[in-house]
Amino acid sequence: MKIKFNNFILVFVSILITYSAIEFLVFRHVIRHLPLNKHLFLPKPVRILAQSSKHDIVPRKDYIAIFGDSYAMGYGDWLMEADPKKNSPFNSAHVLHDLTGKDVVSFGQSGRGSLGGFVIEPIKKFKYINNLWLFELSKPGIVCLYFYEGNDLEDNLEYIRRKYRGEYDYTKIYDQDYFRMFIDGSVQKATLFNFFKNFIFGRFIQTMLSENIERLFSRKNESEPPEDSIEFDYSEETNRAAVGEKELVLPSSLQGPALGLDSEQMKLALYVLDQSLKYIRGYFKESRFAVVYIPSVLSSYTIVSEAVQGSKSGDRIFSTEEMFENSGLIAEKVRSMATKNGMQFIDTRADIRKAARRKLVHGPHDWKHLNRLGYHVLARSIFEKLDY
Repeated sequence: MKIKFNNFILVFVSILITYSAIEFLVFRHVIRHLPLNKHLFLPKPVRILAQSSKHDIVPRKDYIAIFGDSYAMGYGDWLMEADPKKNSPFNSAHVLHDLTGKDVVSFGQSGRGSLGGFVIEPIKKFKYINNLWLFELSKPGIVCLYFYEGNDLEDNLEYIRRKYRGEYDYTKIYDQDYFRMFIDGSVQKATLFNFFKNFIFGRFIQTMLSENIERLFSRKNESEPPEDSIEFDYSEETNRAAVGEKELVLPSSLQGPALGLDSEQMKLALYVLDQSLKYIRGYFKESRFAVVYIPSVLSSYTIVSEAVQGSKSGDRIFSTEEMFENSGLIAEKVRSMATKNGMQFIDTRADIRKAARRKLVHGPHDWKHLNRLGYHVLARSIFEKLDY
């Protein structure tokens, strides 16, 4: 029994030493080289360290940070085409990295509006990394805030509906001090940290095993792969666009520039944006900021039909003229807020529209996001306008 016990202790100590060596000495250097299909097994904040748009695992002090939603993350056809077995480039961060020579990382999170994408997620991820034993992340030199015209304002309203109503006094929503208390509470909830989050490799293995076991016992059928191309219908009376030498009918129910919001909804959504800019500007005081204005899918193209059909608005029909007027109105509001908060305003609409007159900059599979050409145009537009 004594021999067996000694052998057990020897094996246990050997496993513990081996695990500790991998956790604290080896895996930290492996993270940046993980292929795209393994990023999902990392905790979301740690995925920043896995991004390949930088020179080393931790970005250099003068790095560029991108805050926002799925556009900041790089969702779209380019990601779908990227080799999942490599840490391949797939978004504007990679293009900006190549153009500037600077480290560029995305703090983006899909489905987030101004509060989630500009404030809560970036602060949460920044504090998470700096709470880890092994890493220290400096504040970014430049922060690019990706404002997407297609759904950010609607997402702001949805966030207020879910997180503010019922817990806070709605009659005080325009009281800036009271609203800041709401933001402080949201940030505090999101940035809770515990001792076990330091074990990145252990959590990586646990998540990977759980995912594989779930797939093994899942009875769900695999979804059908997307078709190679979109067949355009030339008979529709809405969403007709001139692209290259052709007139194409874009898919119905594409995202437009906050179509369907009434004046009170627009006021509240823009107020949430303004307070988000003010809050994050105060948090990263040493950083320079640029608000990057990204057009909606519909307003990116030369629409030749008299009407468009826009999603996020009950699939209602709007005049093309009204659609472009709304885009201009929102852009001027955002420009004014950026200037008031001491931020540069970068309007990418002209560059994206110029490219979209020649080729499609969205799809053909994911019509909610830019494709490879679209992200290159976006990054080039930022590169040429950004004050370094």
